[in-house]
Amino acid sequence: MTDWEVIEQHVQNMEEALAQLKKYQNIPYEDFKRDLGLIWIVEKGLEILVQHLLDIGAHILSSKLKERLGGLWEIISKLGKHGIFPQSFQSRLRAWPDSGISWSMNI
Repeated sequence: MTDWEVIEQHVQNMEEALAQLKKYQNIPYEDFKRDLGLIWIVEKGLEILVQHLLDIGAHILSSKLKERLGGLWEIISKLGKHGIFPQSFQSRLRAWPDSGISWSMNI
């Protein structure tokens, strides 16, 4: 059974992360790319958003679709299989581990 309170909490956390990221939306790109601290802040905010999105997807897969879940990439693949993520989004997510980001699922 889908626990909508779990999903709602993830959505609230995503809204908080978006609110934080909006603080940086008007910084000129040239200034942004020269400020490593700012890059890390924005990268972390994006990581938080994607993490919550994947947690929601994993929750739906396991509760509604009765999918057995393995690792992160299996979750992304199954979300794509069910049309929840477009292929282009899957490709972008797959590129992130090359940047050293570690993932954990909080279903």
